[in-house]
Amino acid sequence: MKKRLPIVVSDFKELINDNYYYIDKTKLIVEALEKRSKETLIARSR
Repeated sequence: MKKRLPIVVSDFKELINDNYYYIDKTKLIVEALEKRSKETLIARSR
């Protein structure tokens, strides 16, 4: 079964149960904190 793109899906349980793509970006938080930049842009698609 092919995975689908989660367009307008915001429920995590639905993402996992209904075979949508999911990318865990948790490690990016650690990286951003370690860099200690003056400014950080965190954009999310709509």
